Parts: sequence; structure tokens; C-alpha cells
Amino acid sequence: MGKTLLEFQSTKGDVLPTHKFGTHDVAVLKLNKADSESPALGQGVVYQLKDSSITVAFDDIPEEGLNSPLRLEKVVNEVTYCRMKDALIQLTKGVLKGPAADLVPVLFGERLLTFSKRDVTFSPFNFNLDHSWVCNYMHS
Repeated sequence: MGKTLLEFQSTKGDVLPTHKFGTHDVAVLKLNKADSESPALGQGVVYQLKDSSITVAFDDIPEEGLNSPLRLEKVVNEVTYCRMKDALIQLTKGVLKGPAADLVPVLFGERLLTFSKRDVTFSPFNFNLDHSWVCNYMHS
């Protein structure tokens, strides 16, 4: 079977309040009075956004609760979350040498930030820079 599109509108007026939903965002449907830990009535993907409504595509239509006030909550896309987590794990394992080797432990809070005691030499890639630009780069 295909997906079911449900269009949600505000009960308070024509235009929706500001929100951070975008097309293709994952959203869960909950009862308006439910707390954040309560189970969702359903999960879907934002299909269309208008000033006055949000349309969400659901695989399974929630059987109960649709006649009550509802709210949509934006949730993390699981695929994106897993990719970001895997990238961080690889970063902690793989950068043992090179210019970023000293930076990774600082980013993960394993070591405090320290500053170089020696002056760093600077040679611009663009030799057409005037003297003031070169001085600005050297002092930044």
C-alpha cells in the first residue's frame, strides 16, 4: 500500500506559528497534552509546507486520537544520526598524525587547549596579496 497524507492546521488561526519543520523532516504525532516521554501516535515525513498547514506522509494511519488536539514534534533522522556518530568514532580512531592530530583530543575534551610557543611561518598561496593583507593573516 502507499502512504497516507494527513494535513495539519492550527485551530487558532489561518497562519501557523513559526516552526523549524522542513520538507523531508521526520515528525512524530502526539496528543497535545502528552508529555515528551509519552509514545507517539505515529511517525511520518513532512511532505508539504504551507503558511497555513503542514502535510505529513504516514505509512500507518494512527487508529486513535485523531479527533483530539494534536501536536507534531520534529525528531532526529536516524540515518543522519548514525552517519554523524560513525564519523565521530572514526575521527577518534583514525587521526594519529598530520596537522589535525593535536586538535582531535582537544575537541573531545581529552586535553586542554594549548598555544604554540614558537611563531608560525606564513607563506600565502596568492602572491598577489598586498602587504596589509599579508600582515592581517600573520596576526590572525
